[in-house]
Amino acid sequence: MDLSADTATCICDDQIEANNYPVEFLNSITLSGIPPHRLNFMEGAIVILQRNLDIKKGLCNGTRLILRHLHSNVLDAEILTGACKGTKVSIPRNKLVPSDAEFPFLLQRIQFPICLSYKMTINKSHFQRSFL
Repeated sequence: MDLSADTATCICDDQIEANNYPVEFLNSITLSGIPPHRLNFMEGAIVILQRNLDIKKGLCNGTRLILRHLHSNVLDAEILTGACKGTKVSIPRNKLVPSDAEFPFLLQRIQFPICLSYKMTINKSHFQRSFL
């Protein structure tokens, strides 16, 4: 189980205002395209990458991976689809900032940019069908 590190940055000039949002509230926010605060997965889980990390190495949005080893700040995985199938890669934690949030602050979440494959969206599942 991996937890994110969430922070709030005030849009206005008053940074003290950002301290009014408790960490528990920031952790409870769930937005489209941003991984949740708590990720529950174990070695052998099949996940989908939610961000383009390194296109030349096959780490593109929608790439399916199998987790091989879990570390605190990096995941060792193997690519299951595409031209780079079978390649072993490392997925680091990334700073993710939602662009469409309508909050009086900017949420910054440091988390692995993955989701379990059974949480695949309809659009991604349609795209994946062509690789099977």
